[in-house]
Amino acid sequence: MYKSNSPSTIIERTAASYLLKAGSFRCSIGPVDMLMNERYYVSVDRSVKIIIVGNKKDLEATIRSPVLNIDQIDKWLRQKSISATVSRQNNVETLDLKDPKRITGYDHYSIVYDSRTGFMQKVLLELSDDNDPLRKTMILEIEYTRPSAEKTARDPFSEKQFFTIRENKFEISDRYKSYQLINQL
Repeated sequence: MYKSNSPSTIIERTAASYLLKAGSFRCSIGPVDMLMNERYYVSVDRSVKIIIVGNKKDLEATIRSPVLNIDQIDKWLRQKSISATVSRQNNVETLDLKDPKRITGYDHYSIVYDSRTGFMQKVLLELSDDNDPLRKTMILEIEYTRPSAEKTARDPFSEKQFFTIRENKFEISDRYKSYQLINQL
């Protein structure tokens, strides 16, 4: 993250990784780990020692939120609430979304991807501060590496690394025993 007028001065840098397979994902962003598999979702914040566990079926309202819903973005484009342009240089395309009313949460999105593979290379999210007389713009830049196959024998999408349910009894794994549990099962 950096100010648009000072891109060489990084305000914050956070490592992240994610793994996708069908409808499951595993994601790590700084101190936060998230998992969603066929039955459960888990969110762990290591900085404040909280673990949230719930049923995947209970996330439907969240999954319908506009920022995660391509149909809503399509609707905004058709209504001209946001605008989109695509530019191309060799096999690299850039999708620019402009949102003057900030209904998506940001003023401008720039998504750079490989047009042959569809893999994202970089995402820039810009947000201006209306309360700042200088209207400083903060930019969150996300750089992606090429996807690679995970080489592991364990199931990375298993909830068992966080908790187990035995004979209708919920047991949190030893690693998270000292965490505050928010059980939404």
